[in-house]
Amino acid sequence: MVTSPTGARSTISCKSLRGAGAAPDVIIVPTRVQGEGAAAEIAAAIATANRLPLAIDCLVVTRGGGSLEDLWAFNEEAVVRANPCLADPRVSAIGHEIDVTWPTWWPMSAP
Repeated sequence: MVTSPTGARSTISCKSLRGAGAAPDVIIVPTRVQGEGAAAEIAAAIATANRLPLAIDCLVVTRGGGSLEDLWAFNEEAVVRANPCLADPRVSAIGHEIDVTWPTWWPMSAP
């Protein structure tokens, strides 16, 4: 998971995986997710994840919500170009709220 290790997104994502009955090993490749230079750091973190000597099933590039300016680093060309270099499936999970809504049909209780 490419994200900020201090943001709410990494915690919520891991709770969501456990709540869905999944128990994967999660590796966080830390990066700033907003501000000056964040796009270059996100691209570098994606490249780092691609070089890990592990069997990665999926790479999640994620952050919580924010203003358009806060989210803009994920739209930068360096980030977009870093993604095709990956051999594994990628998920972009750029959120808006830190809340998790559990539908009534969900088979498990909320985490």
